Amino acid sequence: IAINTATFLAVLCWVFLATFLVTRFTATWREWFADIFGSKVYFLAWLVPTVAMFFSLYFSEYLGWSPCKLCWIQRGFIYSLAVLMLFNYFRPNTIIRYFGYALAGICPFVSAYHVNVEIRGEETSFCSAAVSCATIWFKTLGFLTIPGMALTASVTVFVLLLMIGRYEKQSKSDQTNGHSIDS
Repeated sequence: IAINTATFLAVLCWVFLATFLVTRFTATWREWFADIFGSKVYFLAWLVPTVAMFFSLYFSEYLGWSPCKLCWIQRGFIYSLAVLMLFNYFRPNTIIRYFGYALAGICPFVSAYHVNVEIRGEETSFCSAAVSCATIWFKTLGFLTIPGMALTASVTVFVLLLMIGRYEKQSKSDQTNGHSIDS
């Protein structure tokens, strides 16, 4: 059930990302997308890494799957994002958002490298004798593994942070023009 739930949530993130990309083509679509998510992006930017964190803990602590060194690096990014985005949810802050950009911007490269290691099935300098980075604990949809889910989560958070930046810019613009966001 956990793998199916994690897979469903990853697919949901893909739908969100695809919709985000498609809505960039016209102002009407961008506005429609912004209306749907609006200030919810703060909550979603916290929710995505937090859910990813809980699934990684479930896989390792409950199912006993030992994370490799690359998994630990990805966890460092995702867990940090969960904490940072919690702070940003309650007290939006540009500096926190910039740290979030850095974490969510670097993690996909580590995740993509890890996915490549899994595909090749070769040991790397990151691998240890105890846990290989090439170990695939599960594969769903024919290609999605744990590092692929970390890649999905970090890219999603990065896009949500972009949306937060635009939302804050729009909020400031509306406040200086005497308009309310809700009107």
